[in-house]
Amino acid sequence: MFKILSVVDGTGWGGTKFQVYYLARELSKRGLDVHMALNFEYEEMIQKLSPWGVKFHFFEKSGKLRRFNVSNYYRLWKIIN
Repeated sequence: MFKILSVVDGTGWGGTKFQVYYLARELSKRGLDVHMALNFEYEEMIQKLSPWGVKFHFFEKSGKLRRFNVSNYYRLWKIIN
C-alpha cells in the first residue's frame, strides 16, 4: 500500500479545495492511507475530513508573506520525508 499526500495552501474554500476534499474522502473510503498538509488555521477541511480517517499535518502559517517564509517550506519538507 502507498500513502497519498495532498498539499493545500491557504484557508479559503472554492473549486480546487472541493476537488481535494472529494478526492481525499473517496480514496479514504476505499482504504487508502490519505494524508493532508494544511495551513495551521484551516479548520474547515479538518472538520469535513476527520470522520473519514484522513491524517493531517500542518506546515503553513498565514500571513501576507507566507510564500516567502522559509519555515513553511522546511515544515513541508519534514512532512514529505
